[in-house]
Amino acid sequence: MALSLLNQNATVTICHSKTKELKEITKDADIVIAAVGKKYFVTEDMIKKRSSCN
Repeated sequence: MALSLLNQNATVTICHSKTKELKEITKDADIVIAAVGKKYFVTEDMIKKRSSCN
């Protein structure tokens, strides 16, 4: 997945469960793809809030 996104000129950040400041990294992301194997590892407070469009 990461290589596929890189081939489309996306900026890709790869983290793991022990990454320091994980919440800050995920909150800055436009897309989060998680494959942790632990239920509820990614929580709502780790995801960027949608901005309202006028």
